[in-house]
Amino acid sequence: MRRVLHVFGSMNRGGAETRTLEIMRRLRADEYRFDFCVLSGQRGAYAPEIEALGGRVLSCAIEPRTLSFPARFLALLRRGGYDVVHSHVHHFSGVILLLAQLARVPTRIAHIRSAHDGRPDTLGRRAYRATMRRLLDATATAVIGVSESAMEAFWGDDWHAGHARVVIYNGVDVARFQSDADTAAVRTEFGVPPGARLVAHVGNFSPAKNHGALITIAQALVARRRDVVFLLIGDGPGRAAIETQVSAQGLAHVFRFAGERADVARLLHAADIFVFPSKWEGLPGAVLEALAAALPVVASAIPPVLEIARHAPSVVACDPTRPEDFAHAIDAALAGAPREGTRGRSSLPPAFTLEDSMHRLLACYQ
Repeated sequence: MRRVLHVFGSMNRGGAETRTLEIMRRLRADEYRFDFCVLSGQRGAYAPEIEALGGRVLSCAIEPRTLSFPARFLALLRRGGYDVVHSHVHHFSGVILLLAQLARVPTRIAHIRSAHDGRPDTLGRRAYRATMRRLLDATATAVIGVSESAMEAFWGDDWHAGHARVVIYNGVDVARFQSDADTAAVRTEFGVPPGARLVAHVGNFSPAKNHGALITIAQALVARRRDVVFLLIGDGPGRAAIETQVSAQGLAHVFRFAGERADVARLLHAADIFVFPSKWEGLPGAVLEALAAALPVVASAIPPVLEIARHAPSVVACDPTRPEDFAHAIDAALAGAPREGTRGRSSLPPAFTLEDSMHRLLACYQ
């Protein structure tokens, strides 16, 4: 049995956490054991399911006892007897894999899941990033990127030249998004008027997701047609500010806030279209989930979206800083989109399925 320790901030319902748990659900207990180390000290919403599947959620918080973190993490590794350490914490993976090497863990993997760490581009931050990249070059047995654009953003144009760097697209479990629609119940829950077209978005309320752009896009779209309702699925520290802006712009009748949900697939089935105005991403799992639910997608023309669009013609890439253009793209997609409950099967390309990504990931564990 291969013992694998995944390292995350917490095990809440983020894209990376969801993708990893989907793989865990499919593993044989006598072949793999997944444990999870959370560096925030917060177990997260997925902790009960992880434990029900036979894994453990182990806390090794960096703060407030920062100086003792290396010793505590080394002790955790030695107690666990892990064959693999798989780190999902961007640049800080350099520290994690250095400690894993000191603990003589044979397989050490860093997973690059974003094109940006969300921090200011200061001189000190640049030095930190350069140091972490050097550590990864020295300690990682493999570095996985969720997209070519994420690898290029992390390593530079010559990312192919590095040792054991590989792109493995995040995979989505298509079966989860092929269940029967529950359209009437969803629309009743959120007070969507009969005949209205439902525009869905999934994402935590953070700067990368660019929720503010949805407000100006909605203003432009409502000027074209008044039969639209925006359903925002997710939560986070920026939600209150967005709700305030929506009210200030007189758009409270247009927006619905669903909060964090465990039934995203059900909500997407009730929608007519999916929108995604993010400023940066590694590989937007929410876009892939929308494709699995056979939704047309209008999303930011950022590199990972363009990478998906090369495989999926139902993705329209547009500039969210031009709300009129973005609204026009939504309007055009709605004109050609079938009504909810009448869509066909998944439009997710094979390269982005769970089966493909799981097969390639497990090969890195051997």
